[in-house]
Amino acid sequence: LEQPPLEAVDDAVFEKIGPYYHPQVLVVTAGTEVTLRTQESRCGGFHAIANKNQAFNRVIPTGEKHTWLAEHEEIVPVRCDIQPHAHGVIVILDTPHYAKTDEDGHFSIRDLAPGTYMLRAFHEGLGVWTKDQVVEVESWGHTSWLELRTTATP
Repeated sequence: LEQPPLEAVDDAVFEKIGPYYHPQVLVVTAGTEVTLRTQESRCGGFHAIANKNQAFNRVIPTGEKHTWLAEHEEIVPVRCDIQPHAHGVIVILDTPHYAKTDEDGHFSIRDLAPGTYMLRAFHEGLGVWTKDQVVEVESWGHTSWLELRTTATP
């Protein structure tokens, strides 16, 4: 299937508010400029572990910002070297078809052309867990239901 053109996400902001990153998971498309900034945090540490994109490790003082180009599809964990409980993820996609779940785990992806798609689910809290599942869209306006489950391993 031919995909619509990939467009950068407008106003993509990944920030440190107090000791935490917000949002904890930021989803953007490849080619998006992400603004990194700090609000009211004693430590503005941003340490991104990237393989396909430019990795970075910097302190951004409150009120300042830095722009980072998310060029290639990748899951980029971000942590603070000083506050180990501070962690987040920037998910960079090469498709315009994506969704983040709501607080109950529900999501929808609208306006898909009929066809077969590979759904990739990601869960940051499970150690950057991903799961792929084939989904068939039978016709325009068709609703497909699916449930993804995982079990904790010792």
